[in-house]
Amino acid sequence: MYERNPETTRCTAARNGGRFCNAESLPDAPFPICVHHAAEVMRYLQSYLPKTVEDKTIAIARGVVQERKRRAPAEELHERKSVVYYLRVGALVKIGTTTNLPNRLRGYPPDSVILAVEPGGVSVEKRRHAQFADNLTHGNEWFTPSAELVEHIKKVRAARVA
Repeated sequence: MYERNPETTRCTAARNGGRFCNAESLPDAPFPICVHHAAEVMRYLQSYLPKTVEDKTIAIARGVVQERKRRAPAEELHERKSVVYYLRVGALVKIGTTTNLPNRLRGYPPDSVILAVEPGGVSVEKRRHAQFADNLTHGNEWFTPSAELVEHIKKVRAARVA
């Protein structure tokens, strides 16, 4: 099975002239492709499917695309307002996302330390969870601080300062 690079967030469908589409890709697609190009693939595949399978598959795909288009503006606004935070709680690092960091930090012990913050919402958070999955412990968002994770946190912190 294809394993998608979690850092790839833009559509990599080629356009005329060899340039890439570069639109926002669907975050849960198995490869980086935007809604428009996913629909193009579905239209292309229609001719290869038996009529009964074709009708069901196309109806489902159209429903998914339409739902994504309806949700997109609200999700994009949420993503723009969100940050991904790296928080040390005891010996572990929590990688989470929020639109209100001060309020969110109130839910953690007072000796917790914010290590870094980067722009982005759930899609960036998911990529970070996948990136550091080898260090996952105690649930979905808690990580042991490996050298790779510590280095990433330093880079995020440095980028915010620059």
